[in-house]
Amino acid sequence: MASKKLTEKNIKDLLEKGITSVIKGFKSKSKKPFEAKFKIEDKKIGFALAIRGSVTCPSS
Repeated sequence: MASKKLTEKNIKDLLEKGITSVIKGFKSKSKKPFEAKFKIEDKKIGFALAIRGSVTCPSS
Protein backbone atom coordinates (compact mmCIF):
# COMPACT_ATOMS: atom_id res chain seq x y z
CA MET A 1 0.00 0.00 0.00
CA ALA A 2 1.39 3.37 -1.03
CA SER A 3 4.83 1.84 -1.72
CA LYS A 4 5.25 0.45 1.81
CA LYS A 5 5.07 -3.08 3.21
CA LEU A 6 3.27 -3.53 6.53
CA THR A 7 5.10 -5.38 9.29
CA GLU A 8 3.75 -8.39 11.16
CA LYS A 9 3.05 -6.09 14.15
CA ASN A 10 1.12 -3.64 11.92
CA ILE A 11 -1.04 -6.47 10.59
CA LYS A 12 -1.59 -7.92 14.07
CA ASP A 13 -2.66 -4.50 15.44
CA LEU A 14 -4.96 -3.97 12.46
CA LEU A 15 -6.67 -7.34 12.93
CA GLU A 16 -6.86 -7.24 16.74
CA LYS A 17 -7.51 -3.53 17.38
CA GLY A 18 -8.93 -2.40 14.05
CA ILE A 19 -6.27 0.31 13.71
CA THR A 20 -2.48 0.57 13.54
CA SER A 21 -0.13 3.02 15.17
CA VAL A 22 1.39 5.71 12.92
CA ILE A 23 3.47 4.10 10.18
CA LYS A 24 6.26 6.13 8.59
CA GLY A 25 7.77 5.92 5.13
CA PHE A 26 4.81 5.94 2.74
CA LYS A 27 5.07 7.65 -0.64
CA SER A 28 2.15 9.27 -2.42
CA LYS A 29 1.48 8.90 -6.14
CA SER A 30 3.42 12.13 -6.59
CA LYS A 31 6.34 10.54 -4.66
CA LYS A 32 5.93 12.80 -1.60
CA PRO A 33 6.57 11.10 1.76
CA PHE A 34 3.84 10.83 4.39
CA GLU A 35 2.93 8.98 7.58
CA ALA A 36 -0.38 7.27 8.20
CA LYS A 37 -2.50 4.98 10.35
CA PHE A 38 -4.61 2.24 8.82
CA LYS A 39 -8.04 1.16 10.03
CA ILE A 40 -10.60 -1.47 9.17
CA GLU A 41 -14.07 -0.09 8.59
CA ASP A 42 -16.98 -1.86 6.91
CA LYS A 43 -14.66 -4.80 6.11
CA LYS A 44 -12.32 -2.49 4.14
CA ILE A 45 -8.81 -1.28 4.96
CA GLY A 46 -8.12 2.41 4.53
CA PHE A 47 -6.18 5.34 5.91
CA ALA A 48 -7.41 6.54 9.28
CA LEU A 49 -4.99 9.44 9.38
CA ALA A 50 -2.46 10.80 6.91
CA ILE A 51 0.24 13.23 8.06
CA ARG A 52 2.46 15.41 5.85
CA GLY A 53 4.76 17.64 7.85
CA SER A 54 2.63 19.29 10.52
CA VAL A 55 -0.65 19.06 8.59
CA THR A 56 -3.20 16.37 9.49
CA CYS A 57 -5.63 15.18 6.80
CA PRO A 58 -8.57 12.91 7.61
CA SER A 59 -9.23 10.00 5.29
CA SER A 60 -11.78 10.53 2.57
